[in-house]
Amino acid sequence: MSLDDVLALRTAVLVRDVIDHAAAIRERLRYTRYSLVDRGSYAFATVDEPAVIDQLRALACERTGRVLTVTSARALRLDPGDYLLARHDIAIERGVEVVADLSPSVVEGAEVHYRQHGRVLFRMPSAPAAVAIVPRTAAVSANHTYVSRRQPATVVRLVVQLAE
Repeated sequence: MSLDDVLALRTAVLVRDVIDHAAAIRERLRYTRYSLVDRGSYAFATVDEPAVIDQLRALACERTGRVLTVTSARALRLDPGDYLLARHDIAIERGVEVVADLSPSVVEGAEVHYRQHGRVLFRMPSAPAAVAIVPRTAAVSANHTYVSRRQPATVVRLVVQLAE
């Protein structure tokens, strides 16, 4: 692990109470199902929310001190039994990933893990209206943990990738 990778993840931050109108955003999303057992089981949607995406970009610029532009934005919905493995992660060569939790309620155990060489270096817990800002390199992968079938809950996350 390089020193840059360690320092990047040490600067990852969780900011609470950022997202307003999560319910309205969730209602506008139209999902497509994805399911390959060795990669993930979840639903995804293209996001057309320019004001929200720009708010997240501005927050990431402020927190990291970097000038960033949006390279991609998508929503993920994980229902009971869903997950997204690190091997299916969309790699970022060098940039920042912003994950906004749009879920209607806290879902115990539903986390995003940022890892290197299998070791979890940063965790984003289930925290509606919160945002994680995570500097990324190609050596750092992310996975969305399994949502237990025991709880009838859905996790919705807006994932925005940014580059310098």
